[in-house]
Amino acid sequence: MERKIVSCEETLALVLGTKVPFKGDDKYTHALDKLDKVKFKISCIDCSKRGVQARGFLEVDPMAIKICADRIQSTEVQMLVNHELVHAYDYALGRCDFSTGQGLAYSEVRAAREAECSGWFLHDYFRTLCIKDHATRSTQKIFSSSSSSSSAASSAASCVDEVYESAMRDLEPYQSNSPSVSQQQQ
Repeated sequence: MERKIVSCEETLALVLGTKVPFKGDDKYTHALDKLDKVKFKISCIDCSKRGVQARGFLEVDPMAIKICADRIQSTEVQMLVNHELVHAYDYALGRCDFSTGQGLAYSEVRAAREAECSGWFLHDYFRTLCIKDHATRSTQKIFSSSSSSSSAASSAASCVDEVYESAMRDLEPYQSNSPSVSQQQQ
């Protein structure tokens, strides 16, 4: 396991040293300014003994992005950092209420759009399926701890459907001209 953590940390250092999401482009400057005010760490850990079902997650006190070295390949580190940075941005700026299904689903839609589903797709229909699937599964993992799995899946899918259009219009932190979250969730 130690070898996987070292490999993850080496890849993370390369990712952060050469291609940090939000860096290197003027359109990301406002996001960096906001996130710079919140000190947080990104690290690789062994999640096998922590009961974590994800490949990575955001801790909030103190704020930290944790990458589960035992659950990912080194090729996934950039995507995972991108995904979790969207959550960090949403949480740090109070953009979503992560204690509600809708708030969590809203951030999961945005994170999936910018990470797992950010590549090229033959048709927008397939990108939509990718985003909704990833967001629903991520939201369901949180629901499953408090309800039956069939009810969790149904609740997660409903939350994703409810917030999908407004979350897709919210391009922060990648574009500064996004309408405010409160306007979009109406």
